[in-house]
Amino acid sequence: MKLSYGLKTNLLIIGLSVPGALFRAFVLAMCWRWFAVPIGAPVVGWAHAYGLGVLATLGTLTLPPIKDREVADVAAAEERDATAGERALYIASAVTRSWIVPGLMLGFAYVAHLAMGAP
Repeated sequence: MKLSYGLKTNLLIIGLSVPGALFRAFVLAMCWRWFAVPIGAPVVGWAHAYGLGVLATLGTLTLPPIKDREVADVAAAEERDATAGERALYIASAVTRSWIVPGLMLGFAYVAHLAMGAP
């Protein structure tokens, strides 16, 4: 089944994705400074850190195969508007990917950074 989330929901997701990408770049740059610079790597800015993150993502990206094309075609043929709960779950999953996961990684990295004896 294919859900239609509506224009407002999709615009909200896009709006959250841009600052989320900047936050991810910040987290990557901080982790680079904490873990790569002490072993001799040069300092990188947000843009380079984001680019390295994109490179790593592209290098490890895997997409699950569609096992039965007919099932996929039938599922895509049925479309309905998403309920308020389904829209909320969709937004929450996008916020989690854009904000919460990098935030948690920054927290874990900071603990590791402190364990290395850094101030």
